[in-house]
Amino acid sequence: IFILVAIFIQFKFRIEKNRLSYQILFLTMPIYKKVVYPKQIVQMKFKRVGWATKGVIIQVNKGLNIRIFGFAPDNVLIDLIKFANENDISTYKTKEYLVLEKTE
Repeated sequence: IFILVAIFIQFKFRIEKNRLSYQILFLTMPIYKKVVYPKQIVQMKFKRVGWATKGVIIQVNKGLNIRIFGFAPDNVLIDLIKFANENDISTYKTKEYLVLEKTE
C-alpha cells in the first residue's frame, strides 16, 4: 500500500519574488503546504545528496526545515542562491557540494 501511495505523491516548489512555496500533493489534492518568507529563513545549507546530486536544506525559525533535492530543472539551486543574495539570507556550502560545483 505504501509503494502504491508513494507513486501518486508529487512535490511542488515555487520561488517567487518575496517568498518560497513548498507543496506536497496526492494526485491533485494538497496534503501539506508551506509558505516561507525571507525573514523566517535562518540559513540555506547547500550539500551533496547521494553520489552526484546537489541539494539544499532551508532552515527556518519555526516548523520543519525544507529539503530541496532532485527537482527538475537543475537551475532551482541557482535560483535559490540568487534569492538568498537578494534577501540577505546566509548560505553555507559543504566541501562536497563545492567539489560537485567544480566538476560542472
